Amino acid sequence: SPNKPLVAAAEFQFAAFSSDAFPLQITVPLDVAEPVIDAVIGVDFVDQPLALDRTSRAWTAPIRLSVEDAVVLTPAAVPAKGMKGAMASGSGLIRRHSQFAEAVTVSIDGLPKGYSASPATVAADAAEFSLAVTIPADAAAGEVPNLTVRCLRANGQPLTNPMAVKLVIE
Repeated sequence: SPNKPLVAAAEFQFAAFSSDAFPLQITVPLDVAEPVIDAVIGVDFVDQPLALDRTSRAWTAPIRLSVEDAVVLTPAAVPAKGMKGAMASGSGLIRRHSQFAEAVTVSIDGLPKGYSASPATVAADAAEFSLAVTIPADAAAGEVPNLTVRCLRANGQPLTNPMAVKLVIE
């Protein structure tokens, strides 16, 4: 689509000719805000996978594809709190689409110099996450500004846009 140039079907998807249905994998970037995408899909019929000669090509009638998030990330509503020179823990939940069953990573971004946090891996059958943030001894009291969390696939591909979270140093 000219309005959505980064929406694309994965290359080399194969199905048996006798298949009644075939799960087509389409990549939709996070910045696509529309809940649906209008599309036309072209199919090449070949005698064998990766054959150079196309025996025929077919196109679907215009179709409408629903765009749904693979994962919905919900950080805890209560700010994480911690003391100087200690650790603070932030938590939350992820909800997966019924067709997305992969382990994911939740990471925190925007930590100032001296702070650190390791990403949390959330198993495919789990929904809760917890992020431990190490607070330096010389941290200023108050809220740490500009912190966000996001959810990533195992390969580092973002699944969610960054979401603001709060960390308060007491």
